[in-house]
Amino acid sequence: MKDKYGRIIDYMRISVTEKCNYRCFYCMPQETEREKKQEKLLKANEIVSLARAGAKLGIKKVRITGGEPLIRKDIREILKGISQIEKIEELCITTNGSLVGEKIELLKEYKVNRINISLDTLCPKKFKKITKYGDFKKVWEGIEKAIKNKIEVRINSVIIKGINDDEVEKLAKLTLQYPLDVRFIELMPIGEGKNYKGLSGREIRSKISIEKRLENLEKREGASEYYRYPRGKGRIGFINPLSNCFCQECNRIRVTSVGEIKRCLNKRSKVDIRKVVKNIENSLEVSRVIEKEIYNKPEKHLFYEVNECEEKYNMNQIGG
Repeated sequence: MKDKYGRIIDYMRISVTEKCNYRCFYCMPQETEREKKQEKLLKANEIVSLARAGAKLGIKKVRITGGEPLIRKDIREILKGISQIEKIEELCITTNGSLVGEKIELLKEYKVNRINISLDTLCPKKFKKITKYGDFKKVWEGIEKAIKNKIEVRINSVIIKGINDDEVEKLAKLTLQYPLDVRFIELMPIGEGKNYKGLSGREIRSKISIEKRLENLEKREGASEYYRYPRGKGRIGFINPLSNCFCQECNRIRVTSVGEIKRCLNKRSKVDIRKVVKNIENSLEVSRVIEKEIYNKPEKHLFYEVNECEEKYNMNQIGG
């Protein structure tokens, strides 16, 4: 399906929880998070119904996110249901990696195509400082297990001035050793992220000593531009929502864990799909609501215009 600007929207990101077993300081408050009562979260069958309704409109890729999606007790039911939808060609997960190792058989069973793992440092002490509760060794073991089991791995690194901007090259060089992608993401001014200073894509790229020798793959997948080291096993990606707006190529719609449909990352949701999706018989109406939200996606985000940035939630509440 196309929106009113002619963009093909074939990608749905569904958050299944805003809870997380980490507390990355730029993502969510350090105090006890705002809890959602379990009955307010979309149920597993409602999530699957949403994905099915999306598939009827041309959604081909579904990404499960959070919070930390793998902490949901019914994550098996969610993955199983979506994996059985005929028109869904890709099923992916964004995770902090803490549970990938122990859930690897589950991910294989339901043919998860790709895992995006948030990893901002390769230093165990710094990792603990950023995440508060994280265990770097456990995350890295999960990455190795995923690679061994032929699941595509993408590492997402948010680069923050004075925190991990000294590790850009070290992270990039993982692609020389491992068949994975490392993607550098500009810090977005959403929620807690407004309190920190990120680096632009150009500044990040300049920290790679052989930047001029990086091979431009002339490939753009949604938000990411890709490069490769000579003889690299994986790719280096740059996601620059602030310095190089990619809205003209946006192909996604988001649903939060409580059923709010988000047309754009920095726009407040005006639609609560729960009221419709609770009635499983009402699949046609679910499709109509999603269709309307897709069609009315805004032309572009306006992160750089403070008064136009409506979103007040943290990334864990939106679906990172």
